[in-house]
Formats: sequence, structure tokens, C-alpha cells
Amino acid sequence: MNDFKKIKMGLSCLTRNDCYLLENDLSERSITHKLAEYYQVLFRRWDVDCEYNKNLGHAKGITIDPKDLLDRMATNLEQQNSYIQELFQNDLSSEDIRDLKTQLEDPKVDYMEDLDLWVFLLRISKHKIIKKTIFPDIIVHKRGTRSNHIVIEAKKTSNQNPKSRLYDLLKLATLVSDPSYRYKKGIFIELPVRSKFIPPVSFSQRRNSLGVYEYWPK
Repeated sequence: MNDFKKIKMGLSCLTRNDCYLLENDLSERSITHKLAEYYQVLFRRWDVDCEYNKNLGHAKGITIDPKDLLDRMATNLEQQNSYIQELFQNDLSSEDIRDLKTQLEDPKVDYMEDLDLWVFLLRISKHKIIKKTIFPDIIVHKRGTRSNHIVIEAKKTSNQNPKSRLYDLLKLATLVSDPSYRYKKGIFIELPVRSKFIPPVSFSQRRNSLGVYEYWPK
């Protein structure tokens, strides 16, 4: 079974077995944790981890630096500007894209000790700031090696802010294209919640102009 069939099979398991999480719009962390459990079974020769922030799993000195990752994302945003405008069309203005680049270059990051989680404080409007995780939601890799296979970001269908979505797609594109990380595939998943969840849910797939594979409910 190829990787894409495994991705869809894991999503099928999630929508079939974990209706409560989706119908009640529980936290993305709760949902992605369950999804990662299915992928650990499907990708049995790999390690599947959530929000894994260690580079080679050694001492803290070589933990992936949050600000370094954000800086690489800013560089990638500049290089991919034309593709991003094509991908988002009228959802994001040039000013929105420039604003995100500015925020990535001078990031406001916060460490949530109770969750052991690094977050990026993303300003999506003049009066609203949201917390975005810096490290990916799910990775399929070999712990303690440079063998990185798949990196996954997931967003609930109840969260449709285009700047937030661009941040997630840019993270994936950077982790796939940057030789420091060496991921083979980046996958963005829309998780159907509330009224969007009408079982059984199937998923469409495409590869967007950033080289990221997208899955969305149909």
C-alpha cells in the first residue's frame, strides 16, 4: 500500500471510529493525537510522533530552534510569493502576505510549559492574535536519524482564516524543501467538524503549487 492510500485509510479510521471528537469540534491536538495512533499502525516501519521538536533526539543544544524555523519560513515565503498568490487568489492580499513575512522575521514566540509546546503568536487582524504551533502536528520518521519521511499539518474545517492556513502550508513547504529537514512529503489535512462531518466522509487529494499534498472532505 502506498503512502497516499495509508493517509486516506488513517482518515477513514478517524472519521469512522472517532465521530464524537469531530462532531463536537474538540481540540485539534485531541484529534491529531488519535490520527497519529492510526498512522503508527499503518506506517509500521516508521516512528509516528506528534509535535516532535528534537533534531536527531540528542541534547537540547541541537533541538530545532523555533526562531530559526520561522526565519526559514520567511525566506521561503519571499521565494514562493507568486505561487502563494496563485494558490490563494483573492483570499489573501499582497499586504497580508507581506505582513506575515514581517511577523516571521520578527517573531513573537511563547513556550507553554504545561503543554511542553512552542507557539507562534500570529496576528491575523488588527485586534486578533492566535496561537499557532511551531512544530508540525504529526511526523513519520525514524527517531535518532536523518530519515524523515512525511510531515503533516491538520486544520479543522471550523478554522478557515486564510492567513492561518498560509502559515500551516508554508511550514510544510519549508520542512519539505529545506535540506536541513529532509522530509519527503508534506501533507495538509482538513478535519471535518460539526456540520461538515456527515459520515461516512471521504477525502479528495491534490498537490498544490507549493508542493504540498492537500486532503479535504467531500
